[in-house]
Amino acid sequence: MTYLQKNRKPRKSFLRNIGIALIVIGLVVGIKLLAGSAIDRMAMSIGGPITSVYTGFKSKLSFAGSFLSSRSSLVEENKRLSTDLDIAQNKLLRFDSVIQENRDILAAYHRTPFAGKAVLANITAKPPQSPYDVLLADIGSNDGIAKGDRVYAVGGIPLGRVDEVTGSTAKIVMFSSFGEQSQVIHERTGSTITLTGNGGGNLESDVAQEMDIEKDDAILLPQFDGAVVANVVDVESTVTGSTKKVLFRIPINIFHIRWVEIMKSTPENAQ
Repeated sequence: MTYLQKNRKPRKSFLRNIGIALIVIGLVVGIKLLAGSAIDRMAMSIGGPITSVYTGFKSKLSFAGSFLSSRSSLVEENKRLSTDLDIAQNKLLRFDSVIQENRDILAAYHRTPFAGKAVLANITAKPPQSPYDVLLADIGSNDGIAKGDRVYAVGGIPLGRVDEVTGSTAKIVMFSSFGEQSQVIHERTGSTITLTGNGGGNLESDVAQEMDIEKDDAILLPQFDGAVVANVVDVESTVTGSTKKVLFRIPINIFHIRWVEIMKSTPENAQ
């Protein structure tokens, strides 16, 4: 049988036309970048398929450029909005801090049993910023504060005493300061105990083995009008020992102290 071979000339002609068109488009685009709007006028004057291909390609190129430009604008806008959001969040945090500070001050004045007798002081340094359970307050001798003045946590909890003063600052040594010793009363039995500070709000004492003292017992300070200064947290004893070690902790978290009340030793505030 004899088969007629297909004519491949139209296919070759089509591919050749496509190649020519691509070359022309490349030239047009290249020249377009150099010559600007003059290419538009030349392409439109040629007419025919070239004009149609050029117009379609130009339209798609313009769309792609607009898309990329819009995407770039969106990226920049997103960055700007993100920066604005960070600024707004920082302002909100500062605002919340001021609101909380105001609430703390109001609460302090409502809870204090020493209204009109004590000076409310802001703590500028505390553990772990300051070592050995020492506090720094933002008032001093200019406000009538003197060495030896009693210091309370807000609410009337004994903390310690003023150890040093300048015109505008006061250094406060807490009862739990390392090595600080205090004579206290065991509330339940009335026994006298000597407490020694261990730092971190902790204190300890060695007492007689037969002393009746248990966990959660309260310890009072007679020189602070019998206020509770610490509570028993553990009792360590041995069968053969003549004494036992008792561990205490002050009833507040010293790392969260923001305000203290300083009882001035001036005659009008003396008790």
